[in-house]
Amino acid sequence: VVDLHRLIATLSANRRLAAQVEQINTELRLARSRSGSTPARAALALAEHEEIINHLAARDPEKAALAMRSHLSGSLANTLALVYSP
Repeated sequence: VVDLHRLIATLSANRRLAAQVEQINTELRLARSRSGSTPARAALALAEHEEIINHLAARDPEKAALAMRSHLSGSLANTLALVYSP
C-alpha cells in the first residue's frame, strides 16, 4: 500500500513538507485507520487520490492543488467526525 500523501511530499523534494506530512501521519494514524474502515469514505478517498494523480500526470499543478485541498478538507471533516463521535 502506497501512502499518496507521503509519496507526493517525497517527490516534491521539499523537506519541510515531508517532515510535516510525517508528523501528521504519526498523529492521525488511528483516525486514518478508522476512516478507511468506512467503505463510503474509503471509496471517496480513492476517487480523490485518483483525481490528484490524474492532474499531476497531466502536469496541471493548479488543478492538482485544488483537488488536494478538497481532499484534505474532506479528510479533516471526516477525522473530526470520527474523533468527536460518541
